[in-house]
This record gives sequence, C-alpha cells and structure tokens, in this order.
Amino acid sequence: MNTAQVTRPLHPQHFNVEESALLSICPDGSRTQRIAALKRLLPYSSTSKDPEMDRLLHKTLGKLESMTDETFQQAYILYDEPIGGRNHA
Repeated sequence: MNTAQVTRPLHPQHFNVEESALLSICPDGSRTQRIAALKRLLPYSSTSKDPEMDRLLHKTLGKLESMTDETFQQAYILYDEPIGGRNHA
C-alpha cells in the first residue's frame, strides 16, 4: 500500500492564509490597488523588528506583481488546515 501523500504544487496565483490576511487590508481593491496599498507599508516593514512580516510583505507583493489582473480575479485562498485548527467543529 502506498502511503505517500499527494500534494499540489503552490502556484504563484495562490495565496496562503497569511498572504490573504495581508491582502485583506484592501478587501475590495483591484490587483493594482492592493499592490499600491502594500507598497505604502514597505517603509514600515523594513524598519520593523519583525523580519517575518517584512518577508511576507515582499513575498505577497511579488506574487501580485507577477500575475495579470485576470489571474488575480481567479485566485483563491489555500488553507493549510481548517479555521480554528483540525479539531474545529
């Protein structure tokens, strides 16, 4: 019996939970509006004491900048586990 897990590769147009949360600062914005909103955060992230936030901001911006508006409209959120954890009812 093969117990290997089948996983889908993460494509640039997919956003994980953290990236989606970051994008929610401009929830009704277009791709270009969200790029502009995130770029306004760059001066703050580079001086932040949280390097993980700076990395997340740059990673999310990279994904947004590498896709088209059409691809962005079709993008969806990938959750690693259900909201509230694996035992969430």
